[in-house]
Amino acid sequence: MRTLLNKGFYIGNMGKRQFICKIAIKTAIFSLVLVPAVSLAQGEINPENSLVLRLVAQEAVKLEDLGIEDPGLLQSNPFYFMKNWRRSTQRVFKINPVQKADLELDFLNEKAAELKRLEEILPDNEVALAKALEMYKENLDRLPALLKSIKEDSSNAGVDRLLNKLLDRSLKHLSLFDVLKLKSDARNKEKLDSLQSRISEIIADTLAYLDSPESFRSRFLAVVDQGGGGVFKEFRALERLDRVEDKTPYNSKAREVVLALKEDLFLKIQMKIGAENLSSTLPAVFQQLPGDAWRRIKVLDEVREYLADSELKNDLGVIRQLILELASRSRSIGKSEAERLMNDVENLARLLKEKIVEANLRSQSTDALFSLSEFNLKQAKDSFGNSQYANAFGQASIAAAAARNALRQLIDYGNLENLLRNLKTDFDRISYDSGRNGLTSENSPELFKLLTSAEKSLANLSDLKTKNAKPDSIMAVLKDVKALLLDTEQSLKNLLRKLAEETEAQRASQPLIQRVLQ
Repeated sequence: MRTLLNKGFYIGNMGKRQFICKIAIKTAIFSLVLVPAVSLAQGEINPENSLVLRLVAQEAVKLEDLGIEDPGLLQSNPFYFMKNWRRSTQRVFKINPVQKADLELDFLNEKAAELKRLEEILPDNEVALAKALEMYKENLDRLPALLKSIKEDSSNAGVDRLLNKLLDRSLKHLSLFDVLKLKSDARNKEKLDSLQSRISEIIADTLAYLDSPESFRSRFLAVVDQGGGGVFKEFRALERLDRVEDKTPYNSKAREVVLALKEDLFLKIQMKIGAENLSSTLPAVFQQLPGDAWRRIKVLDEVREYLADSELKNDLGVIRQLILELASRSRSIGKSEAERLMNDVENLARLLKEKIVEANLRSQSTDALFSLSEFNLKQAKDSFGNSQYANAFGQASIAAAAARNALRQLIDYGNLENLLRNLKTDFDRISYDSGRNGLTSENSPELFKLLTSAEKSLANLSDLKTKNAKPDSIMAVLKDVKALLLDTEQSLKNLLRKLAEETEAQRASQPLIQRVLQ
């Protein structure tokens, strides 16, 4: 029997007394680890002396991440008009729609770099920031019409490159604005929120009319993989993807691909954070990472709902409660956030009912998730009626996570044949890449152990599908296959990286003339 604490929070298999004890321990750790972060803000501590600060710093957007080392003149400079004049002149000479959109994206990125530089040299100048945000908005407002003027789709090489750049820059700008909001006044924070919303809408719209779901999924994962960041970059990417999901229609292919993408990130989060042994520092890291508390709670609930790792699941649950308590005290989660999320859950519940009827599916898993969602939504409404808005938000967040997990299962089950084919293709690609690079069961036993396990699980999944096994059995094996293939691919990447480093080291030790002749 699961224990239900107040705040509408399920503890899983952990007893209530054990959970409360763990909350107390984590709170103490949280307080101790948070002290260095506060001291750093006051200039008292070197960031290198704190693991927490290093982990947080890894996720920060730097000028070089934007591809601009020196943004040059800033909006506060009286000669800035010369920059705008140059940009206007460059626009005149671009005729091709793809080139015009690409140029405007470059200008937008320059404005983002200027904002970053402004934050570094004039962190408390709210007037300068407001003016720079207005100029960024002017460029951002130009972009949608330019993108809609493009007649080709992502199968065109030029459009494909443009979409890669658009997604990469957009995700980085979203992260940058999270940082800018930390020190901004209420008016500029509202402007930054509005810009983040508009950027997310542009990504969602572009997915609908320029990209295919399959391309967007691989594009997003590639951008996250190749971009900056450390242990928590997948989690931060999940928060940005959640913004995009907010802008997609409920019963749409775009929404389905976002839910599938979220699952990819859940698995990566479990693999990376779960393997790093960061339990004692997780509370402070999640509190210090820039971002909105209400969205972080929502995403943490989604991650927890999906994870199989019970220890990590419980750790994230404790963190989620701590953030909710802090948000409640600071009143950063109020009536509007709770009301918006409850409306979202009601829409998800309607869609979930439709999907269950469509699939004509009886599944213990989806039925349990649907019941959990309904129960917590009712609890949220009761709390909302008593003006307990942070509590209502927390319960609605659990309801939303359960509904999304059920939807994901229904979508996967309805698309099982294509999923199985894609998973087999992934397995064949990993096997081929392993052999092509000289990896064998003798020199890479762990990789081939994973390959063998993945092959057996794939065969089992295929057999279950052929025999029309119970949906719950199929979905459990499907989840295992996805996790195994991800572990296998990561193992291969690690081995190839090690091989490349060894090759480079050998080359560096050779005489200069030999290196030149190679």
